[in-house]
Amino acid sequence: ALVSAMIISLFTALFGSDHATLAYPQSTAAAILGAMAFNIAESAPPTMPSEILFATVVLTICFASLLTGLFLLILGVLRAGNLIRYIPYPIIGGFLAGSGWLLVQGALNVMVNIKISHDTIFLLMNSPVLEHWLPGVILALVLLWIMRRKESVLLFPTAIIGALILFYGALFIIGGNTSVATNQEWFLSGISTNILWRLPDFNMIPQLDGTLIIAQAGSMAAVIIISTLHFLLNSSGLELIVDRELDLNHELTITGAANALSGLVGGGIIGFTSMTFSSLAHRVGGYGRITGVVLSVLLGLTLFIGASFITVFPRVILGGLLMYLGFNFLVEWLYDEWFKLPRKDYVIMLVIFLVIGIFGFLEGVAVGIIATIILFVLEYSQISIVKQEFSGSVFRSNIDRSFEENALLRELGQYIWILRLQGFIFFGTSHQFFHRIKARVLVPDQEALLFVIVDFRMVRGIDVSTVMNFTKLKQLAETHGFHLLFTDVAPHLHEVLRECGFGSLDTDVLRQFNDLDHAMEWCENDLLAHADLSMDKTITLQKQFESRTMTRMLDVSVLSKYLERINVGVGEYIVHQNDEPDSLYFIESGRVDIQLDLEHHKPVRLRSMRAGTVVGEVGFYLGRPRSASIVVSEKGVFYKLTRDALYRMGEDNPEAASSFHVFIACIVSERLSATNHMLEALLD
Repeated sequence: ALVSAMIISLFTALFGSDHATLAYPQSTAAAILGAMAFNIAESAPPTMPSEILFATVVLTICFASLLTGLFLLILGVLRAGNLIRYIPYPIIGGFLAGSGWLLVQGALNVMVNIKISHDTIFLLMNSPVLEHWLPGVILALVLLWIMRRKESVLLFPTAIIGALILFYGALFIIGGNTSVATNQEWFLSGISTNILWRLPDFNMIPQLDGTLIIAQAGSMAAVIIISTLHFLLNSSGLELIVDRELDLNHELTITGAANALSGLVGGGIIGFTSMTFSSLAHRVGGYGRITGVVLSVLLGLTLFIGASFITVFPRVILGGLLMYLGFNFLVEWLYDEWFKLPRKDYVIMLVIFLVIGIFGFLEGVAVGIIATIILFVLEYSQISIVKQEFSGSVFRSNIDRSFEENALLRELGQYIWILRLQGFIFFGTSHQFFHRIKARVLVPDQEALLFVIVDFRMVRGIDVSTVMNFTKLKQLAETHGFHLLFTDVAPHLHEVLRECGFGSLDTDVLRQFNDLDHAMEWCENDLLAHADLSMDKTITLQKQFESRTMTRMLDVSVLSKYLERINVGVGEYIVHQNDEPDSLYFIESGRVDIQLDLEHHKPVRLRSMRAGTVVGEVGFYLGRPRSASIVVSEKGVFYKLTRDALYRMGEDNPEAASSFHVFIACIVSERLSATNHMLEALLD
């Protein structure tokens, strides 16, 4: 234990990422190693020589330390230390509060030499026992009161020296001596004055019983996992104490190397960041690196000269110092956090503290993790997975249509309901989502829905338990006669739905589209078709101008003199990207796609334009090169107006040119108004 402490504290002091970190062998790991030693001794054959049994125990402990060190080292190299960042704050707070209680118990044990439990708690009230621990409690409270109000590196050592003077002064006054005080258990007894240590005898390895060591594989795995968890919790708790971030990956690497070296040279008691020692050094203003080096030197001296010097310090002072640390943790995390944490987080922290105090460290952390998971599930289920929702009246496809079609879609858009989902969908959130749609469908005073579009573009995952709610949603669509459209379903989400028995995503009721734009186009086309507005009809120039009240006075026959009628076929380029903007086009029939041509990639469709619209007017009026190409996707008839022709119109017939400009302004204003409504819906 001394060798382990010396190596681990020195390594951490010299190479640690932060000067506040002190490391030391930990009791949680030592308890498991002790159980391993006991199991080996119990399982060994009675005929096994004692020296071989002893070597088996020692080398098994060293091997466990070596494995733990290598595991921590690998975690550090792989930069896995930041995993602790995912442990919620209340768990760390409960762990620190529970550590404070364990320190208080340990302090009482130091002062009265009684293991504190529900069976022995009443012994503390006996007069002789009370005398041993009450002064230590007073010392701890005084230190707590002073250290919470003033900060000075001299306060803590001054308090210790003052306590020693008071103790020895009282001992002198009552006429006692150290021998009598030792007999009355005021001092630690049985401290070795001569310690013999040597390297493990690795030559005995061939004589060891390998089955005894292999049988401890489970315990070795447990000590590795528990040590890793305890190390990360200690380090994360220390960050809160010193109020700065540690490089946990570096700390893992250094701690792993130190434990591996300790195991190789006959140490083997696994150690890592000591929150108690580090906190003490931080609170008294000590510089951790020097403190760690001094600690390591004292441990080394103890190996050669013994530890009898520790008997200079009375139990009551040693216990009082430990109790001060325990009280400090309890006050900070049970009192101070009451005013900072939300009540639900504070309750979790309090539960962890109570479980650690009653049952132990691992049980407390386990309960905290379970409680946090339950609370997270309950809270997350209350968060709506619907990021945005709007009707088809304000959200439209990227299809530019005629004035009549746009007006009709604004009126009929209420029959389309779009819901854009987000995050991870599990049973709780999908259940809430289903009942949201069900409540809307069953509202008696609203128009019946014809289309419900569910957009999955921002969904990151789906739990298998959600499929039942989506199946119920499909059944709701069949019962109430509306179409259910899924858009942007990622391949991994698609597979989850299929594998869980959701069935086909393309049926009469349920349809799937690659994106929201194409789903909206399908719904709009269906609404227009049922309203007897054919999608492939011709919309003459006269009708286009008459649909805008401000341009009814324009004589189309006059405008026609300046237009060039062209017949276009599918695939023809009306405009190429980066062309000069020398013309604009009226679409009398047919359809074009505005697409972005990308080098080494497929073109991207930005928008589509149908009969009754104008295309190319933005670049035409701004005089900038074409930002996209215009490609014919349905054959038809276009009318082309060049810039030269517009100039001639202005010279020949200024009134007609003015009416034309008003017409273009109306078209741009309509598009801007539709875009504004869509942005408002998205912002909501």
